[in-house]
Amino acid sequence: MKLTRMLAAATFLAGVGLIPGTLQPARADIIVFPPTIDPVGNSDRYTYNVSTGASQTIAAGDFFVIYDFGFAPTVVGPAGFTVAAEPFTSLDPAPPLGDTPPDTAKLNYRFTYTGAFGTLPAGSSIGSVVIETNGHFAPQPGFFGAVATQPGVGPTSNNGPTTVAATPEPGSIFLFGTCLVGMVGAIRRRSKQTAPQS
Repeated sequence: MKLTRMLAAATFLAGVGLIPGTLQPARADIIVFPPTIDPVGNSDRYTYNVSTGASQTIAAGDFFVIYDFGFAPTVVGPAGFTVAAEPFTSLDPAPPLGDTPPDTAKLNYRFTYTGAFGTLPAGSSIGSVVIETNGHFAPQPGFFGAVATQPGVGPTSNNGPTTVAATPEPGSIFLFGTCLVGMVGAIRRRSKQTAPQS
């Protein structure tokens, strides 16, 4: 029984490439490193460095996604990448094993390579992503997903943990603003009604 468990464990480790000299699975390995977070005036600036793994290239159409960041007025991707703010879709890579799925009420930021610089070589730095919030919000655990090209294999995906901002969605901000305007209006009406008449 013990030998059977040891063989099963060895087979699993070899399958995921954790035993040297064994076949490793196809992986995208676009890596989104944890951000530096800097306060800038009334906002926070999240700067993520992004690179590729040693055996993956980046071809036109390959992409990575930072999930559940929420609304941010400023999002700048690496050179040669387009940026789209969108809810989670079935086209996105699956979340990391054991993590909850993306919050469908929060925006995700997808960065798609246009092919502007040809195929980006394996093991290269892709550049930086800068996301600036509209206010100060507590950082929270998040994750990224990616699809890149492994030569001879084709598109492959991976994912991993990162940090995002707990920003409210525009609908929440609008609702709060509407309530605030209503409260100010009610206070002004009440103060007019209680003002002494001359």
